[in-house]
This record gives sequence, C-alpha cells and structure tokens, in this order.
Amino acid sequence: THQVLADEKRLHLVEMRSENDYFPKVVASPSDGVVRTAAEIGHNEILDFEMISFEGNLPEWRPAQKNPREGTANWDKHLRKKWAYRSHEDVRLRMRVENGTEWGAVRSHLYPKYPECVERDWKKYIKMSKEERLTGGGLIISHVKSTVNDLSSYLTKKKKKKQRT
Repeated sequence: THQVLADEKRLHLVEMRSENDYFPKVVASPSDGVVRTAAEIGHNEILDFEMISFEGNLPEWRPAQKNPREGTANWDKHLRKKWAYRSHEDVRLRMRVENGTEWGAVRSHLYPKYPECVERDWKKYIKMSKEERLTGGGLIISHVKSTVNDLSSYLTKKKKKKQRT
C-alpha cells in the first residue's frame, strides 16, 4: 500500500494527475513523522512509483487495439444503421442529471402532454409479470386438472357401456 511504501522510504508519497492539472497531492506520509532530507537520499535510489511497483522495470503498455471490422463494408453498414442510437446513453445520463435519479427521470419530450411517456419502472414491471405468471399458471393447472378429470370420467363411462354390451 502507499503507507507501507512511505514508511519504507521515509518520504512523502505524492500523486500528480493530469485531471488535476498535475497539482501535487500527498497520498501518504511516514507514520513516525520523520522525513529524510535531500542529502540523505542516495543518488542512485529509485524514487519513481512505477519503477518501485514493477520491481525496477518500466511497464510496457500495450497499444490500443483497433477494431478489426473498421474500414470494411459491413462496418460502414453498421455505422449507417446505428447512427441514431449512438447518443442514447449520453441522453439518458443527461436526463438523469437534469431530472434526478428516481423513476421517471428519463422521459420523452412529450411528457408534459402525455405523462405516461416515461421509462418503464422495471422493478414494478418484473414484480407484476411474476405475479401474472404465478396466477396465470395456477389457472392453467386447474384447467388441465379439470380437463383430465372430465376425460377420465368420460373414459370410465365409455368402458362401462362397452362392458354392458
């Protein structure tokens, strides 16, 4: 961890990221509070976090892989078919930011006139479909049982008639 490294080196561990404009942020400091001075640090001591993490070897990052379908006729067809759907996730995210994260935040531009133009409440919908399946299945089973009973009584009557003749 960062704290272990700070204790081992007896130095502050500082993070500088591009999204923070490379502004230094202290991630860990030595537990005992004693920090070495520049004179105490050896001239050949490795201070780079990546070099320490990768045991003296710099990481060799793989280049980003290109989509193998890019530039083919099928890829061009895919782009033409799906261009309208390309921004759906961005639009849904923007609607959730503007309208809140609760159900109904993602809605049509027709919402003021037609309030039913909202995204489906999946929790409610799944619960309702499970209930329908359970009750509907029960009706089907009872119907099958009554049909089987009717059939068996019909067959016994037919069998008795045959025995009489």
